[in-house]
Amino acid sequence: IIMYKKFLLIMSLSSVMAVAQAKKESFNYPPHKLTDNGWVNSNIGEIFVASEGSLTFGKLPVEGGKVSLPFKSDKGSNNVNLSFTTPVTTTAYVSFLMKVTNISKVEEYKATNGTDNVIQPAYFINFSPDQGSKLSVSRFGVAKKGDKFVIGIVNATGGAQIAKNVYGETPKEYNVGETYFVVMKYDMTGDKGITSIWVNPSSTTEPIPNHTTDAGGGKTTKKQPQIASISLRQTKNKMASVDIDEIRLGSSWADVFPTILSTSEVNTDATKLISNTSVKDNFKVLKNSKVEIYNASGHIVKSVNAIANQEINISDLNIGAYIVKITHDNKTSVVKIIKQ
Repeated sequence: IIMYKKFLLIMSLSSVMAVAQAKKESFNYPPHKLTDNGWVNSNIGEIFVASEGSLTFGKLPVEGGKVSLPFKSDKGSNNVNLSFTTPVTTTAYVSFLMKVTNISKVEEYKATNGTDNVIQPAYFINFSPDQGSKLSVSRFGVAKKGDKFVIGIVNATGGAQIAKNVYGETPKEYNVGETYFVVMKYDMTGDKGITSIWVNPSSTTEPIPNHTTDAGGGKTTKKQPQIASISLRQTKNKMASVDIDEIRLGSSWADVFPTILSTSEVNTDATKLISNTSVKDNFKVLKNSKVEIYNASGHIVKSVNAIANQEINISDLNIGAYIVKITHDNKTSVVKIIKQ
């Protein structure tokens, strides 16, 4: 019995530690500096400031502002780092909303053959093994392809790269001005550090990535012993203008993928199932149904098995946006509500 209790204690502590890895940044402080809100500058340069207006994507509730990475007018580059809750030594994950707004200064993507080297994209987000360092892995950037762009990742600092390692065999084209949900992972469980990316994933379990690479040279050819932070970067030359929002950090897919984005549900017009979407204290469910309410982090905050015309009280919830998931007649519908 004693051994069993010890086992349960260890399992409980492990679960707590896993949950503690998760961290979320919504830039809920415009127009103030990132460095006044938990970020650390890793070199001297232009100050990063949160700006008004959140990015929106699908059913994901959003809050606060965003950060815009514009062209710089001075020399060099500038990085700002946000730490994980604790350093990760196995698999590090980050997810974020991304909207590329200008590619006029971005290098043109050029496919190469065989072992021909390719120009690496000017990156604007990456993992770092410590807090406040310019040492980086999983460098994420874009290259121009006509009036669209393709995504490239450089797994490690330094060294020449061939096109398929950076962009994949057949890189997908994305639209300027459109918001995308991105997940990036750095895997340290094998002999090499491996970077993987997903664009607009919709599964609560980790799917096959859009692109994976273990290539790289220079100081970070070998895998890093840990990942302690993510870094945002802006530079004078060849970089896109991009808006970033809703950053999530963690050590698992579940830490960074909001369950509300899953498309495993059947979505219909849920406005026909509730009385109102602008709510002060209550809204009424019009049919017998199971009602689940999710906050901006994608976590469930209330669950009710309701009968027709039952009022759902949300007076205890904070002001802001929520997603209501309603299951009725074996069909699931979702609707966004605003708590006043």
